[in-house]
Amino acid sequence: MLARIARHDMFAILAVTVLAGFLRFYQINEDSLWFDEIGVALTFQAETLSALFDMVRAHVMAMPLDYIVGWLFSRICQVDACLRLPSAVWGTLSVPLSYALFRSLVNRTTALLAAFFVATFPLHIQYSQEIRFYAPMVFFYILATLLLLRAVARSTVIRWAFATFIIVLGAYFHLFVVLALFNGLIWLILSARKIKIQKAHLIGFAACGVTAALFILPGYLYFMPGHGYALFSRDQMWLNLFIGLGWLPVQFFPLQAGHIWHVLLLWFQAAGLLALLKTPSQLGWLLFSCFLQAGLILFANYVYQYGFRGRQILIFLPLLCCLAAHGAVKLCTNAVQSIEQAATLNLPGFKFSVRAWRYFGWALVAFALLLNFLNLQSYYHMVKSWRKEISLIIIQTWYPGDEVWVTPEWETDFYAYYFLQQNHQEIIPFIRGVASVESFPANSKPLCWIIDGSQPDHITQPISQALGLETIPMPSLSAFDIQTVLCRSR
Repeated sequence: MLARIARHDMFAILAVTVLAGFLRFYQINEDSLWFDEIGVALTFQAETLSALFDMVRAHVMAMPLDYIVGWLFSRICQVDACLRLPSAVWGTLSVPLSYALFRSLVNRTTALLAAFFVATFPLHIQYSQEIRFYAPMVFFYILATLLLLRAVARSTVIRWAFATFIIVLGAYFHLFVVLALFNGLIWLILSARKIKIQKAHLIGFAACGVTAALFILPGYLYFMPGHGYALFSRDQMWLNLFIGLGWLPVQFFPLQAGHIWHVLLLWFQAAGLLALLKTPSQLGWLLFSCFLQAGLILFANYVYQYGFRGRQILIFLPLLCCLAAHGAVKLCTNAVQSIEQAATLNLPGFKFSVRAWRYFGWALVAFALLLNFLNLQSYYHMVKSWRKEISLIIIQTWYPGDEVWVTPEWETDFYAYYFLQQNHQEIIPFIRGVASVESFPANSKPLCWIIDGSQPDHITQPISQALGLETIPMPSLSAFDIQTVLCRSR
């Protein structure tokens, strides 16, 4: 039977959930919208749902519900924090939901530690602070998996219907929620050994899968027209795979203590995997299901030649955290058992306290968690974009008639978004897109030229000197979106 959350566990998971909420709402309005976010925010300017749907169809792997939620929120409040609010809520709620799933797989201590890992994991926090569909993707994937497991444990029409509804609802946030059906199938096969699988189980699962497909297929065909890409890179694939597995930090910062957390996480996961190989359990089979699903995602990226990113396997992060927690608990338990066995041998000079060693083992886990908080510090110091700050600089120095150049030219809409948000629509007609730094207009000079920061200095410096522009220093470089700002002094 699937475990339910005991009343005395509620306070512990409530504390972890409060911590998760704090970490996801902390600095939520600090950074400007970066490239991926602002592309979504621009769709919220649609006047009608029909216009919104047309914009959604132009986005990659986009289903409409997350856009509808953001569009509705933008009618109430348009500051960046408001638009990011739904993701923060989905991300926070994923933590107690993950705990409920973990209790079906492991003991209370392991489940609580795994929930703590999820609550403090920088990659999950990052996508809980972005205007993207990844936070609800994780939430509905975990919820769908939990409901499928409970439907298998006790097959009723209501349980299968509710699981089907959540799969369909979640798929209209992100299509990867459908992959939870693999987990339900694995659990159904495993349960055949413990409970007598009846026709009701098989019919229920089949009806769930077929009904979900019938309701999801029209949305898939409408919102996901064929796109051609040439973005797949094997080198980038491995790098992003390690980020998605939690073995590498979100971004590469100078080496510091927080990075050791990722090494420890890999160690914990390896220990957990070894423990599962010795003593197979439902957690191991669900992880096997996740690995199959990850392989399917990688294969789809290769077929469509779309660039793989670690966020695409974010749905598996909670179960990977459960694996790491399982490994950490096993390491501590085995260490204590070894000390207890040594104590029974009455070795000369062996006077260690078993209780002290038990505390020491958990102190090591606490030390690992401390390193994770140092890792979080690096994440919060990271800047996603300076577009809002750049827009404010231009607003302060702009006079009617001054042109603002933007390279690449399709980023003009990004700055128009912030000028509109700051109630300076009069600047928008004077934003001029310039295709490249080598092809700038020779018959005019801009007030400012915003150039993609990937351009090397030996290209931008001669051009800025020829136009009489000076580089405006930013407080720090952005880890996601780097822009070089050249402006004319007045």
